[in-house]
Amino acid sequence: SIKDEIGSITTKSKDFWSNPHPSALEAKKQNDLHFETFHGVSLDLSGQSYKYEHDSLLLPYLPYFSNCREFDSYIPLWSLVESPDRCGLPGVTRDHPTYWWRRQIPSLPHPDDVKAIGPFDFMSFYPVSDWCERKLYCNFEENLSEPDVTPRWFEADSGATLFSIIRDPIDYYDYTGRRASMVGSHDGGGQRFINSIDTLQTFIPAKVDRSPALNVEGGCTTACFPRRVTLDISYQQVDVHSKRIVQVKVLYDRFDKDASNDGYELQIKFYALDFQELVIKFAFSRELFLLLFAQIGVGTVLVALVYWIVVRLSTRLESPPKLRITGFLWLTFPPALGGFLLGLVPISIVTSVVYYLMKGYNHFTPETDPEGRNWLFLTSARLHFTDVNIDPDYLHSTRQGRTGMAFITMSVASICFTSKMLVPKRMPRGNKASILPEDRTSKKSMIWKRSNLVYSSILMSLFLVVIVEWSFWGSFGTYIWEEIIFLKVLSIFVGSVVDGQLGEALLSAPVMTAMGLVQGIVTMSANDFMDFLLSYIVGFGFLIIERMYIGPLQADFASWIFKICSATFKRVKATATAGVPIDEETTSMTPEKNNETLEPLLGSFASYSCDTLSLLYSPFIMVIIMLFRDEAEITKLYGIKEADMEYYVLFALAIIPFQIVADIFLHNALELLHGWKIYEYLEYCSVRFAQREVWWKGFESNTLDDCIQESLRSVDQMCFSSQYYMLITIHVNAMIYFVLGVEMMTRANYNLFGDPAMFPIVAIVFLSVMVVKGALVWLGRILGVWRIRYEKRGWHDHVQLEGDPNVEQLGEIQGSGHDRYPMELRMSS
Repeated sequence: SIKDEIGSITTKSKDFWSNPHPSALEAKKQNDLHFETFHGVSLDLSGQSYKYEHDSLLLPYLPYFSNCREFDSYIPLWSLVESPDRCGLPGVTRDHPTYWWRRQIPSLPHPDDVKAIGPFDFMSFYPVSDWCERKLYCNFEENLSEPDVTPRWFEADSGATLFSIIRDPIDYYDYTGRRASMVGSHDGGGQRFINSIDTLQTFIPAKVDRSPALNVEGGCTTACFPRRVTLDISYQQVDVHSKRIVQVKVLYDRFDKDASNDGYELQIKFYALDFQELVIKFAFSRELFLLLFAQIGVGTVLVALVYWIVVRLSTRLESPPKLRITGFLWLTFPPALGGFLLGLVPISIVTSVVYYLMKGYNHFTPETDPEGRNWLFLTSARLHFTDVNIDPDYLHSTRQGRTGMAFITMSVASICFTSKMLVPKRMPRGNKASILPEDRTSKKSMIWKRSNLVYSSILMSLFLVVIVEWSFWGSFGTYIWEEIIFLKVLSIFVGSVVDGQLGEALLSAPVMTAMGLVQGIVTMSANDFMDFLLSYIVGFGFLIIERMYIGPLQADFASWIFKICSATFKRVKATATAGVPIDEETTSMTPEKNNETLEPLLGSFASYSCDTLSLLYSPFIMVIIMLFRDEAEITKLYGIKEADMEYYVLFALAIIPFQIVADIFLHNALELLHGWKIYEYLEYCSVRFAQREVWWKGFESNTLDDCIQESLRSVDQMCFSSQYYMLITIHVNAMIYFVLGVEMMTRANYNLFGDPAMFPIVAIVFLSVMVVKGALVWLGRILGVWRIRYEKRGWHDHVQLEGDPNVEQLGEIQGSGHDRYPMELRMSS
């Protein structure tokens, strides 16, 4: 090959993408004369005149790589990877040893020996297809000693898209934009095919990896040249004759700073992916992935069923309860789903307001203002108090920081509102003069509890930010399973601290649910999608252990340890005092297990309610992360492409019904293992919620059960109803939004106190929260949401006020369908 002299290359002053001819009609004539394909001339909608639209090139060869031996300036891809004489298999390495099965087959096998891999070929697994690795020796045609204004192709940063390859081959007519072999009036060049593409997945971007430059001593940002460029192209063998490009990577390596040397090596790697790799790269259709998700879901249900069978065969109960599936389903899932959806309504409305405020230009002005430079007042506001003019280079980062500030505003407002509902000002019925002072909630105590909840929620959110930041560690995905188990164990200890800080299970529930959700979010940092799926399986196995053994026995184990320490201390003291008798009861080292109390059941089911809410909420927060992808940057840092996030959301949705059924088997197993009457308790909760005295269950002051441990009374009072799940949903969402807001502001290096738009944004978002809250409460009352059934109002309060009922009165109440009294008998029997 002969390299052109730099001085002989001339550049036209006119913009490259502009029409080089006086008119579009003249451009059409010249294109037809020279049989040109690199153009965008086409008929307009009227069909009477031509228009010139040229903003991309459809090339039949690889761009940038030129002046290479054997090819000179143009390297067609087909010629590069389909040469029997030049293509070979990879050398002997750890991944490809001498006994590698592929070495028995030529690098370019005969068409009769080609074996494609389809969506259901998981048994054959490995394809038999072309494998081409070769090396070319090329020369840079750029002047290395004189840097350009913009980075050149070999100076691109890691993650940059150098070019794109159409994943499926196209024919002559698509390439030329013609309808026949001859020129015609409707020719459109390669631009016609590009304009006809309706999905970005058609283009496979060639992503640059420049990470070896980090190891160059003294830095390698400018005047630093790669001496080895590796073009790595992986594909799917669709059938015997067709290939589909899946991934393209360009690796720069072996850097030096010798501008006098213009040579470099171009290594080519062209190979087919096996079945697992195709799944990881999302090469198959959605239907296959839905089938795969269903198989994982069925597997979790079967594991839970087998576990129930084992527990049923080994139970010590004299009269074990029967397996109840539909009963548990109706008592557990409808309240959770209803409360979650009700909580999602205000969240979605306010989030839509923020999206419109910050990113509405994507939908309302995509053509006239694609970057949002003139959208609303935010872009006209200075980016900092000290700025004289708006610097457009900082517009994106400022919008990113402002979005984070809006999220934090939503978060703080929601936490303050939910704290009032979680710690309500109770309104007792009856004569206020008859209410004892100790039965009234102290106003100072109420304010302290609310403030403590707000403080704990924000502090916990900051701790969750640390966990998210930790997940950005480069090796986090490598040790994803170990880190999942570590986070599960950590959550047990953190839960004990939170319980001690807040003092009530109802207040601890949303805080710990937020931590469980963050644990699910960080699993997306797994190295690939297969590890993400396997991390779910690992997490499910730990869930069984935690729910069956760790949770129920945690309090007993702690009590046992305390007794051991007390006994040891008394023995030491007795030895020191020579002969003081020791209480045998205190020295007992056997943990007591009391199945007659309701506290273990309540604690276990409260934990289940947190897990269920996490299950329902996960798809929603994934969608939010997708909508604010450029602002949060979480999936970008995890290396997940925007199109691939769809499969993570699909998995989160598809696994819900299977997880609910698996939980039902675990509920039945808990009844057999610990002797709890979970089903009867849930029936009892359903009856109590239906017979509540006021529209909001938490407002009742006479339904706190004094027989239950004080920290569990409030969560028992809420009856695990739709009101409970709605309140937990809003509070959990507030904490997760706080985490996202901090992430956005951190990524943008945003100083909210220096932004003139801070006060308007905070005011708009806070006003939106207030208006949505008031409007939805009013609408809910109009529509009769949570309407009180006056015909079933509790008779216990009437008895306390009017006196003990006689036998006829009690019989009349029971005969009219009031089943609260027999339910209490079933629970205490």
